[in-house]
Amino acid sequence: MGYRDFDSGAQGNIRSKINAMDLKKAKRKILKMHDLILGIILIGLAGVAAWYGSQKASDGLKTVFSSESDKITINSVKIFHVELLKDIYQIGIVCEISNIGQEGLLLKKATLKGRALDIVARAPTHIFKIHITQDTITGPIVGMTFLGTDRPSLIRVLLPIKFDMHLKYPLPPEIVFWGQWEITTEDSTISSDASYYGNYDKFIDLDTWKSLLTQRPTIDIGEVQLKAAPQYHEFRGEYCEYILYNADRSAEIEIYGFSRTQYVRNDNGTMTLLVGPSKPPLTGGWEIMGHTYPEIWADPEKLRIYNSIYPPGKNGKPKAFGAFSGRWEHVGVEGGVPTTRAQEYTRLHLNEKNNEKTIDFTQAPKQPGREAKD
Repeated sequence: MGYRDFDSGAQGNIRSKINAMDLKKAKRKILKMHDLILGIILIGLAGVAAWYGSQKASDGLKTVFSSESDKITINSVKIFHVELLKDIYQIGIVCEISNIGQEGLLLKKATLKGRALDIVARAPTHIFKIHITQDTITGPIVGMTFLGTDRPSLIRVLLPIKFDMHLKYPLPPEIVFWGQWEITTEDSTISSDASYYGNYDKFIDLDTWKSLLTQRPTIDIGEVQLKAAPQYHEFRGEYCEYILYNADRSAEIEIYGFSRTQYVRNDNGTMTLLVGPSKPPLTGGWEIMGHTYPEIWADPEKLRIYNSIYPPGKNGKPKAFGAFSGRWEHVGVEGGVPTTRAQEYTRLHLNEKNNEKTIDFTQAPKQPGREAKD
């Protein structure tokens, strides 16, 4: 009995120790499993946080830079003088825009980002007071504000540029914008040069302006003559002459913000002279021969082409076919050549720091290059 009692007691102690050891092992296993699960959860949370952060970061970047899929081209800008009151006019534009990105865009506003605005006289005498009523040349977009990817859209914008002017003849001045346009969408800002500009040659009233882009517009905006526009990065500010040549004897050219002399033509081609503040955009076979006549005449091949279209004089020397009034020295001649009067303009430098700018012009300037005074 004593042995058996000893034996059973020993077995009971052994079982108790074994049970205690199993319990400890089980607890260790549970703790390891808990740590593993907790680690997996933490890793998962870190991944979610990283993904969310990257999404927010990309969203933040999109508000500063336009996305690769947000790309537009401004095909044309048509400019109108909208009469608000007697002798008070505001500048409005109608733009044709194409979306060449991958997704539709919701358009908000258009802003001119540039250095200068030229006001070109198209009537003998006018008195201007120009009011820029905001820090920037910007305005809300009206019209088809959703720009899809399937076809161009037309939008209209009334800009914060007002003219107080009296004209002797009902022909508004031509407006020449030197700058790029920024189109603000719902979540990005996209910059673009306009390919063509055109000025409507009549004043319109506010009701006519509001009728544009409706199903029953009062006027046909297709009547606005468009001119190819230089790229903004080519803008130099100072006027320069360009003598052009085209092998096509029927070729013509009109450049936004440029003046042109008459054409000289024959079966060998066409030549003309341009003056403007930037390098002209040339298509359709037009080439720049040079800036001055002596420069062209000093090159044997250019001289051959020149003389084949505009023959030399009786003395065998080449002749200048044209120049702009008062700018003979700019093309290397002293006068005595056919003369064209260049467009008369006044340049207004755009200063974004000024809330309002009023400038008085009592008479259009006589020559290109006159600056507006504050």
